[in-house]
Amino acid sequence: MKEKVSRNILDVDDSLIKRFWEKVDKSPGQGANGDCWEWISQSKDSYQRISYKNQLIYVHRLSFFLHHGKWANPMTCHTCDNPRCVNPTHLFEGTNLDNVKDMVAKKRHTLGSKNNWATITEKDVEKILSARMTELSATEIAKNLNLSSSLVEPIIYGENWKHVKRPDGISNINLKSRILNDNQLIQAITEKITTNVSYKELGKKFGLSSGNMRYNVRKFADLVPGASDWLNIERGSKLNKFDVMVIKTMLNTHSIKQISAIFDVAVGTVQDIKKGWRWKTV
Repeated sequence: MKEKVSRNILDVDDSLIKRFWEKVDKSPGQGANGDCWEWISQSKDSYQRISYKNQLIYVHRLSFFLHHGKWANPMTCHTCDNPRCVNPTHLFEGTNLDNVKDMVAKKRHTLGSKNNWATITEKDVEKILSARMTELSATEIAKNLNLSSSLVEPIIYGENWKHVKRPDGISNINLKSRILNDNQLIQAITEKITTNVSYKELGKKFGLSSGNMRYNVRKFADLVPGASDWLNIERGSKLNKFDVMVIKTMLNTHSIKQISAIFDVAVGTVQDIKKGWRWKTV
């Protein structure tokens, strides 16, 4: 019978407890701070498991249960960032969001090709940026490199893969979407944040629809100092900078709808963060 991983086992017996402790190594010097209790196993998996009644139990979850008398709900997290550790003082009950926040706070989130969800490498990003230097559009670059435009656009506009050095002088502006020049943008954005004129009225002044005017102001708000902060206030943002860091990390593993539900914000808010229209400096 194929064993499956079980989250909760109600009838933990002495034989399981004995087998668990037989593999716990409390020797000093283990883990980053030297106080981890590592579970000894030949398995190369990060999170270790123990077999019990044709089921598998994660040993760090079992340790939490043995020391607290209950199973962590919904998950058991590590403060030491050592998956093999079963020291109960290093374990806490939390959610996936708690785990991600802890990861971001400790700067453990992976960037670029080190992220398991990445479909391209830093070399691919360098090719995209080099192609951009020839003033090709995102669509043209995507077609030439056999990639999707939705993957290429955030890279050339400086929204994703920010850790890859960008060539000097590269344009990060959407050549097809930008309607106003820099001087017009600065004038429009300044007028919007100082007078709170409607996008409809502001659009008339520059010969744009209210929708296009809104796009220009929100997309290029960082041309005017303080405008990005005003934009977050205008939209009644519930988020702080740390929340946004977590959201940007979770975009690698969660859908936009899932993130919006977790943070109780509109789907459009998460979409704008992903596109780089909001919280650009985070």
